[in-house]
Amino acid sequence: MVDVQREGDPWMGVLLYDSTPKNPSVWKKNQDYFLELRDLLLVDKKALNDQDENTLISSWYKIFKNSDTLQHHYVGTEKLIEFKASEGNKNLILRLDAKLSEDKTKLILTGTNILIKRNPKGYGTKFRNFNNSEFSSKLSTKDFNGTIPVGRNDTDNDSIKIHIPASETSQKTFHFTWQGDKAPTSTFTVYYGGITLFTVSPNGWKNNTVTKLVELNWLNNPVMQRSEEWKLDTSTLTIATEDQVSRHGLEYYTLTNWEYTKSKLTLTLDTPSGTAPTIKEVILGGSATTKEITIPIRANIDEYSFTLSATLETVSSGYNQPVEYAGTVSNKYQIIVRESDRIPVITLSRNTKQAQYLDITSLGFHSTAIRLNTLFGKQLVARATQSIDRVLSWDTQSLLEPTLDDSTSSTPIDFSGANGIYFWELFFHLPFLVTYRLSEEQRFYDARRWLLNYLFDPYGSMRMWNSRPIIENGSNLPPSVKEDDSDTIAYSLPVYYQKALFHFQITLWIQEGDNLYRQLTRDSLNEASLCYQQALQLLGTLPEGLDVTRWYPVTLEKIKADFEPSVRVVDGRPFVSPFNSQLIEYQKTLNNRLYNLRHGLTLDGKVLPLPLYAGAEDDDSLIQRRAGSSISRWNNLQQQVPPYRFPMMLKRASDAVKQLIQMGHRLFKAIESEVNAEQEVLEQSQVLRLSAFSIELQQEAVQIAQLGKATLEESKNMAQERYEHYHSLYDENLSAQEISALTLKTSSEVVKAAAAPFYAAGAALEVVPNIFGLAVGGGKYAAPIKNAAIISELISDGLALTADRLQDSADYERRRQEWEIEYKQAQSEINIIERQLQEQELLIKSANTALQEAQAQQSAARELYEFMTTGFLIVPTYQWLMGRLAALYAPAYDAVLSLCLMAEASWRYEVGDYQRRGFIKTTAWNDSYRGLLAGESLQLDLLQMENAWLQSNERRMNIKKTISLSELLTAHELQNQIEKKQVVSFTLNPKLFDTNYPGHYLRQIKRISVSISLSTLSVTPILSPEISAVLTQTGSSTLTSADIEGINWLYDPSRKAGNNKNIVTNLRAQQQIALSSLSEDDGSVAKENWLYTLMFDDDRYLPFEGTGAISTWTLAFPDKQVINKIFRDPLLPLASWRLKDINIHVHYTAVDGGKQFTKAVKDKVGNK
Repeated sequence: MVDVQREGDPWMGVLLYDSTPKNPSVWKKNQDYFLELRDLLLVDKKALNDQDENTLISSWYKIFKNSDTLQHHYVGTEKLIEFKASEGNKNLILRLDAKLSEDKTKLILTGTNILIKRNPKGYGTKFRNFNNSEFSSKLSTKDFNGTIPVGRNDTDNDSIKIHIPASETSQKTFHFTWQGDKAPTSTFTVYYGGITLFTVSPNGWKNNTVTKLVELNWLNNPVMQRSEEWKLDTSTLTIATEDQVSRHGLEYYTLTNWEYTKSKLTLTLDTPSGTAPTIKEVILGGSATTKEITIPIRANIDEYSFTLSATLETVSSGYNQPVEYAGTVSNKYQIIVRESDRIPVITLSRNTKQAQYLDITSLGFHSTAIRLNTLFGKQLVARATQSIDRVLSWDTQSLLEPTLDDSTSSTPIDFSGANGIYFWELFFHLPFLVTYRLSEEQRFYDARRWLLNYLFDPYGSMRMWNSRPIIENGSNLPPSVKEDDSDTIAYSLPVYYQKALFHFQITLWIQEGDNLYRQLTRDSLNEASLCYQQALQLLGTLPEGLDVTRWYPVTLEKIKADFEPSVRVVDGRPFVSPFNSQLIEYQKTLNNRLYNLRHGLTLDGKVLPLPLYAGAEDDDSLIQRRAGSSISRWNNLQQQVPPYRFPMMLKRASDAVKQLIQMGHRLFKAIESEVNAEQEVLEQSQVLRLSAFSIELQQEAVQIAQLGKATLEESKNMAQERYEHYHSLYDENLSAQEISALTLKTSSEVVKAAAAPFYAAGAALEVVPNIFGLAVGGGKYAAPIKNAAIISELISDGLALTADRLQDSADYERRRQEWEIEYKQAQSEINIIERQLQEQELLIKSANTALQEAQAQQSAARELYEFMTTGFLIVPTYQWLMGRLAALYAPAYDAVLSLCLMAEASWRYEVGDYQRRGFIKTTAWNDSYRGLLAGESLQLDLLQMENAWLQSNERRMNIKKTISLSELLTAHELQNQIEKKQVVSFTLNPKLFDTNYPGHYLRQIKRISVSISLSTLSVTPILSPEISAVLTQTGSSTLTSADIEGINWLYDPSRKAGNNKNIVTNLRAQQQIALSSLSEDDGSVAKENWLYTLMFDDDRYLPFEGTGAISTWTLAFPDKQVINKIFRDPLLPLASWRLKDINIHVHYTAVDGGKQFTKAVKDKVGNK
């Protein structure tokens, strides 16, 4: 069927013809061919005259005479234009483009001159009166200042400052000033627009300056070139070293001092004549065009010839004189307008090796054929029965099949044929999908195995890419195809899939490393480090300075100005291909992970809760680790102590853990929903498959019922025939022959009975003697007796015949009765069969109803299956949700774990118990189960820690001790430090505290205040009681148990005696308070009742609270005037020093270590 369209009357034609090769010119209608023409409603018939019909048939036969030719819609003839070569078409700078208007009645022509020609402004290329004159080279520039960095790396600050004074001539003065920490040691080359201007050697610098005179008159030279040639830049000033290291360039613009040469473009219609030429004045800027010129297509004229000419130069007689045009080039063009009904012929072909393909040679594509079938299916199925590895192996991807020509060679699998998309799915998308799915499920080992074996193995010795499709040439997507789909582009350019695999490999290493890092065991941390290092090695070394770009924002108007009035391109070009920022992010992420590992930090940058060196493990811990439930012996003492108290941290950590538990529940719900959805889809797919069996069974049941009906109908026919047969016999009773036979038998009996008298008469006559002639006697006296016997026999025979007749009548009567029974039985059978047929009809109806029900169930199952697989809440959505929740759940666990560890640090900080096993188990995350129940594990740890807090948080002894710095340092030393350094350094050693309270340990500061007492003998009163001073704790030590070895370590300045096993140092070090008053100032943290403030006012620690009372301090006086005004009396001789003393008031808590420990400490103090 071919669609035909006449102007104003759409209709359809169908041609049926004998495919036997025969010249269509000798065809006979309704014999060799049949032609039916109708309107689109198939109601009215159409008719063509003989000439049009012959033309139509010839045209169709020419297109579709090959039965393998694919059918196309016939749309009638189409106008086409073609250029015919002309001898005058030799100037490559001229180009004529032609196209047809939409209504096919006009030619639309565009003439273009692609030459660029310029000359100094105001002067022509040729001069009549000034051929031998020299013109001043004018090149105006404004005053220019700038700085160009010339350092070799980001840490160098070397640069060159440039100053170019304003100038009207082409001679420019360059002043260079060196700016750097050291004298220049490199030779610098100065470029302008890619042209070398001069070089500066290290010896050329005088007092770090260089001055050069440069002639730029070459910028005023006339330029002639074709526009598509590369053009130098005229605006960028660049400085580079000998090895071409350059970071920046500066834009140095000259004022426009030239103009494009004026020209004329003339388009003339040579034949047919009658149209005035089109003349347009243009400038030779590389795109001089006549725009679109419309030429009507004349009736019955197919050939048109044109001349396109252009002037190339202008001639000037001098300043302000009219300009004339000189120098002309031209091209001749011939355009032919044709009408064609040619349709590209696409045939379905098969070679001698059974390879089917579409022959698309006529389409003019890069490929001339498309393979339609594949001949290695059996091999593929055989390999599939063995293993997945065999299916996805490189050998399978390289299976050979016949070429599309008839040669004896073979070719590997064709990934561009009709089955190519399926091979892409099998050998690329399927392994990639499995790899991605395994990575989402955090089965990194399996994901990496699939990736390395079937897709991308950067460590492979034989090949890197294990998927053939991504190393083929691609599908050769035509440039005219505007396609935004990334997969379509990647099919054309498989390098994009290669880049995607490269990114995925790095991401997979990072994800696996993060999961191992999150477990916070030494083995997992080592494995995480290996993952990061492998990813970094795969990433390779990126170029330095990628975050520094030479690109600068520019408007489209500026780009247009640079490309049109200039003959050179801007430096770097305004459209720059950026470097892949994702690679930079990968590098930063990996470097950050390795930095945290090397510096003992967690994934989010907190202090790692592991000791620097692992201690010996006991048997229980080894058993627990083997069971997968290893417990940390203690968490790192270097864990940062937060600024908030334990109750607040416990509350915050508990809330965070609850949120983590909720996230875990949501993740488990998503996993459960995904599994349930998969199960439901699987069940529904099985229901759908089983429904096909149900339908088949019901169809067979319908067929059986129909066959049963047919059998009953045949039985009914047999019974009907029997009924009719016996009923006809019953009605007939005796046949004519039987009646004739009975009649003849009766006649025979009558005739035989008639013979008896004659026998009697004969017997009587035989008794009479013979008395004739000479014979006398001869009488037979026995004759009567014999005849009597004969007569008796005749009578007997007659009676026997009568009996036979009666017997025959009885038989016939009995036979008729049997026939009656037979036809009545047949009638009964017919009645029974009719009832059975009615029953069978019901069975057929029931079977059809059951079949419809099965079909309806299948349709409902299919709709439900489509709903399960095409809606929003489908398996892929749950998989995405599960992956997204898992991606959020892991960093949430990191944050919550850090918060719990900080809460534990607060607990130890306040309780002072640093020997107890760690409450927070850093192994709560089980990667095999996606970290589920990690929140519950942390919640249990917090409950145990809270229970321990309630049991051990007893109120300790509160002690206040005042230390006089004049006694601790001597008054002279105190004054000397204040005057010279403005800083007083002092130490609160253990002896200060053991003297008063020997045997105490766990001395922790609650509050510190400072009092400054001045001499009362001062002449000048202190006008302002305020001071400015800063008290800083530079170090502290806390003895956490009654350990005499710890006392020995604290008392020994060389730290050689004893040990510091039970001593913690520098907790929350470098805390400060600012002092503003002279009397017992604690930094304004407690006004009246410091204990009230401590307990009820703030959840944060007070300054120095919880730190060791054995500590080192500095008291700084940053304001020199305060020292002079408060500590000195200006009216006394030599500005007498009136500082009397500085008292440090230490409020601290402590625990009694017992009598034995007290005795040992007293002995230690006594010896000191």
